[in-house]
Amino acid sequence: MFLLIMGRRYMEYRYALHRPNETSNDIKHSDVIAGFWKKFIATIGFCCVAFIVVPLTIYTVSYIPFEDGVRYGLVVYTSDETTYFTDEAQTIQETSYTVPFEDGTTTTVTSSTDGVIIKHIEDVNSELGKKQIKKNTGALNHLVGQMVRNQFAMWNYHSKLDAEHPFSSTWYEWPIMKRPIWYYTGTLSNGKQENISAFGNPAVWWAGIPAFVFMLYLIIKNRDKYAIFLSVGYMAELLPWTGVTRCTFIYHYFPSVPFITIMIGYTMYWIYQHQEKHNRNKVIIACAIYAALAVGLFIMFYPVISGYPMKAEVAVKYLRWFKSWVLVSA
Repeated sequence: MFLLIMGRRYMEYRYALHRPNETSNDIKHSDVIAGFWKKFIATIGFCCVAFIVVPLTIYTVSYIPFEDGVRYGLVVYTSDETTYFTDEAQTIQETSYTVPFEDGTTTTVTSSTDGVIIKHIEDVNSELGKKQIKKNTGALNHLVGQMVRNQFAMWNYHSKLDAEHPFSSTWYEWPIMKRPIWYYTGTLSNGKQENISAFGNPAVWWAGIPAFVFMLYLIIKNRDKYAIFLSVGYMAELLPWTGVTRCTFIYHYFPSVPFITIMIGYTMYWIYQHQEKHNRNKVIIACAIYAALAVGLFIMFYPVISGYPMKAEVAVKYLRWFKSWVLVSA
């Protein structure tokens, strides 16, 4: 969006440059020509500071508690690119449960309380381990250096990851919520279950699909600037995932959700504005019914997204709308 706007301003400058004695919208072209480059450079400079320098600084200083590369279970790197891990993170408790697939088959998954499996390449308390830590907590592990190395580490991990997961899903399955993630399940003494799953409100996510299509219609027909902004924001969050080859999950769609909620609201507003006055009350009633439906579905699904105890058979009967929605252990 920024590049589009700046490109538009530059085209306006070029237009004024060829017609210096004219005016547009009561603005003298001579004034545009005289102040363009100063304002153009100032705007770019401000945006670079506000959207690059400041966020990068905040992100970098967040590494201060981990600057030594050893505390809190962080990775320690050596100059020969060998990786050593601290032994602070340990599996406290393991739980096994059965996960059903859509085709009727099942698989057993073991989860731990810390959620990670760490391979102890070297014990940090051994003499060799202490020497390796001492060797790598100097200049090589300074604040910026560690931040940069972590970026490469994250990139190498995600770009080379070849794994499968029973709750993975692809980007085009997220808007329809084909495969929610079943995070946690536990059974209480009274027979009820606590379950936590990650997925959206059907009234919002599913309504977001036609709302996005309507935004594209407004862009094509009217070049609606609000529809352009919302569509660009939505696609900026979603499109990068189309090229990701590793397994992905429904929570990667969460940053797109604010845009679809605003799309839905803008669709309602547009319909209201383009109705005859005697029909606007009907639009208000329809919007109120939709809002009540969204709130009702949130309340209905709240137990399986929050861990609130409920009977598994109730969830299976009323909440498991599709076979791919696990939600409870039953």
